[in-house]
Amino acid sequence: MKNFFHKIHNKLSSRPALSVFFIALLTRILTAISVHLFSDGTLFVDEKSYLSILEAHRNNWVVDLPEYLISDYQLNWSRLKGFYLPIDFLFRIFGQITFLAQIIPVFAGAITAMAITLILLKYTRTTTALYAGILFAVYPSQVLWSSLVLRDSLIWMTIALILLTLRKWDGNTDRKNFLSYGLILSILIIYLSFVRSNTMLIACIALLIAVAWKSKNFATAKIFLLAILFIFVPFIADIGLAGQNLFKLAADGLSSSRQINSSGNLALKDPFSDMRLADLFYLPIGLRVMLLDPLPHQLQQSYELILAFCENLLWYPTLIFSGYGVFKMRKKINSETAFLIFCTTGLIVKWSIYEGNFGTAFRHRSEFIWSTIIFAAIGFEYWSHKRSEQKETVSN
Repeated sequence: MKNFFHKIHNKLSSRPALSVFFIALLTRILTAISVHLFSDGTLFVDEKSYLSILEAHRNNWVVDLPEYLISDYQLNWSRLKGFYLPIDFLFRIFGQITFLAQIIPVFAGAITAMAITLILLKYTRTTTALYAGILFAVYPSQVLWSSLVLRDSLIWMTIALILLTLRKWDGNTDRKNFLSYGLILSILIIYLSFVRSNTMLIACIALLIAVAWKSKNFATAKIFLLAILFIFVPFIADIGLAGQNLFKLAADGLSSSRQINSSGNLALKDPFSDMRLADLFYLPIGLRVMLLDPLPHQLQQSYELILAFCENLLWYPTLIFSGYGVFKMRKKINSETAFLIFCTTGLIVKWSIYEGNFGTAFRHRSEFIWSTIIFAAIGFEYWSHKRSEQKETVSN
């Protein structure tokens, strides 16, 4: 039996990124099939809304849409084209089959898992990179969100691909390659703006900071290109030059948004909603929700929280190793790890201030689970190396 697992390990390690991709793909396809067979292919209201909008667009009718969707139908479509158009393309060829809509998030989730392994191969041993990728490939909530008609996995995939492109862009001294990778990076940022525009803004800011801080090759040209993207891509995505509409909304306070999102038995209480600087006071609560909830004493509120808490038993060690990884590599930060640190921090703060409902907060945690796994793998590598050194010292 030991030899059998050793052979499997060797085969997976020979092509770690490809192995992780197929493990993630198989896991998600089986989940998508299960949801399609035992439900109608959907589990949540959001999926039904997306499918209704797709059908309305394909058949050029809006009248029969649910009332809450009619008013913002055009706005919803124009801002989420990156999510809708690939599904709409498949629907126009094969008909509106929900399973086809699930396939796109499935592949996005599998590509993200592969990207995690490729990113880590630079920082860890092949074994660590392989098993970190497998961890993401089978991570329960990540599998679920990327097996349904949801846009979340497209967001993770795009940020992960931005990171890999930044690696090539920043490490290349050839002018032709600089232009090529700059073009790819621009396309990815534009695409991200049509999947989730506020996340795109955070990614742009993180890129600007990382390049200005750590880039050595063509730094001025890179900063100029990123500044152009930061100013004009949000305008294309209909959130104003440099995202001024979103920044104005944030400056006015997000307490009302939290209250709108706060509904059901998973609603979060905001004790600071009637105070000045309410967002700042609410931030510690939001951080607890995004990083730690549900806690044991909260489980009586809903059985859904019990399932989430079971995943937390995997999440807490990942979070601890992630913090250790960031601490240990603080003196070896390069442009790509700087981007990942600032982007992850920005996403955590954004959702901590915005969310008023644990259910959506738990889903939006997925935007930084993949990056947390990357830092956790790096932290594990440092910890493992330290243990090996201690054992050698003791044996000598």
